[in-house]
Amino acid sequence: MSALEVYQFGCRTDNFGILVHDSDIGVTASIDAPDEAAINAALDEKGWTLSHILVTHHHYDHVDGIDGLKRKWGAIVLANRDDVKRIPGVDIEIAPGSSFDFASH
Repeated sequence: MSALEVYQFGCRTDNFGILVHDSDIGVTASIDAPDEAAINAALDEKGWTLSHILVTHHHYDHVDGIDGLKRKWGAIVLANRDDVKRIPGVDIEIAPGSSFDFASH
C-alpha cells in the first residue's frame, strides 16, 4: 500500500484547493470544490483523474465547482447528510461516526 500524496494549490483569490491521490489504483479526491478551473488545472498538471469530491460544508467557496467537475470527471460526491439539501450533486451521504473506503486505504 502506497502513501497518499497530498497536493495543495491556490483557488479563487483567497482560498486553497487540496487533492489527495493514491497512485496504487489511480484515484484522486478533491477536498471541497471551490474552483472548477483551478482544480482541473491542478489535475492536468499532476496527470491525475478526479474520482471523488469530499465536501466539508455548503458554503459557495466550497461547492461552486461541483457541477462542472462531476460532469467532466463523473466524480462521486460525498457530504454530511445534514447538509445535502444545500450541496449540489451529492451521491453519498455521510453520517456522524460513519466511515467510507477511499482508494487502497
